[in-house]
Amino acid sequence: MAGQESPLGLQSADLNLKARYRRDEDNLTLTGPLAWSAQGWRGNLDVRGIFGGENLQASAVGAGVLSVTARLGDAALTGELGRLAPLRPEGWVQLQDWDIAALWGRPDQLRLTGRADLAGADWSSVQARLSGQLDDVTGELSGVLSGEWTAGGGRLHLNGPRVYADASLVDSRYRLDLRFEEEEQVGLARLLPAEWGMEALKASGQLNVRGGPDGLDSLDASGLEVNGVQRDAGPFTLYGRASYRPQENTLQAALAGGYGGGLFRIGGSLPQGLNVQVANVSLDALGSEELALGRLNGEATLTGPLDRADLSGEFWTAGGNVNARVSLLGRLDDPRIQGNVNLSGETKAWCTSAPRTLIWPPAPSAAKCAARCGRAAPWPIWTCKAAGPRWAARPRSRHQACKKPSRCVGRAGSSCWMRAQPAAAP
Repeated sequence: MAGQESPLGLQSADLNLKARYRRDEDNLTLTGPLAWSAQGWRGNLDVRGIFGGENLQASAVGAGVLSVTARLGDAALTGELGRLAPLRPEGWVQLQDWDIAALWGRPDQLRLTGRADLAGADWSSVQARLSGQLDDVTGELSGVLSGEWTAGGGRLHLNGPRVYADASLVDSRYRLDLRFEEEEQVGLARLLPAEWGMEALKASGQLNVRGGPDGLDSLDASGLEVNGVQRDAGPFTLYGRASYRPQENTLQAALAGGYGGGLFRIGGSLPQGLNVQVANVSLDALGSEELALGRLNGEATLTGPLDRADLSGEFWTAGGNVNARVSLLGRLDDPRIQGNVNLSGETKAWCTSAPRTLIWPPAPSAAKCAARCGRAAPWPIWTCKAAGPRWAARPRSRHQACKKPSRCVGRAGSSCWMRAQPAAAP
């Protein structure tokens, strides 16, 4: 083939395979002849084994063009590569009934059928025209797929009666536009990984994402209506809109919702001012039979650039056997916290703490705090510190006011409660 070589300089090939391919859990056996020359393809190659956790059976038959048939699990793949496919892209590939949600442990929910038609002057300028159908067992996410792909990037479009999506990647810049029907929410819990514990999740609204080589440029959510139930956290709701510009350090939000029988609101913008309010949110999920935390109330305000916003506010609990009040002051990347805890029931005391160093967000870094607890005179002095991914706290006393001090150990970002049994006052 004078003057017309493949990208690897290949002018002809003649193989007779009897080989095995193994990688991680993949285990394939390849047997049979396969050849290519200027006259096209010839041979009959057979591939069998396990691929991606599914049974794979495939064959490639050459008679000028190369015809490919394969079955991977329940999905069927057929295709045809043209006589000169090693020199330039020509042919097509079609996928039928691929159970794509099985990839993350949710089988029999979403199936994909699609076709890609290949063209182009050579493989460095390959073009693919995409078409297909997404079938949702409930019909909520079903729609027609279309798109194209070139050497510079591509675009994929989904248009259904209740969902619209448009995604593109061109010259290292990406874009995603997603919209769910506003009149009736779309059910999503059945599609999420089971380990997330989402027992129910319905949503409507619009999401727009833009970004490039330097990361995320913008994220905009509008018309949000979300209702769900999480296995551990219980029911929750979220409504409103938000806009995030990380390159500009700005955030705008008008969000409201419910959790634990209470309400929360997030409103305003940064750097001007962002306000967070919490009212009567139950903390039962964080308590135990002996420790009732009651309900959380409070308000905080952020001002300034997002990455170093000034923080001020106060939160308190009421209605349980531990009443706490926490004051926040400082910057988001270096906050100062002062808290008062009133224990009631068998153990009564007050406690005030002021961390010397606090890492935000919580990270496996060094952190120290100290507190004095007592009635009229100091009770135990307790200290806690974090080094690496774990932290420990142990109360200690120089007085007779505390006996059997306890110790608690946890991971960075977690918390625990320590109870001290008071001795008779000296």
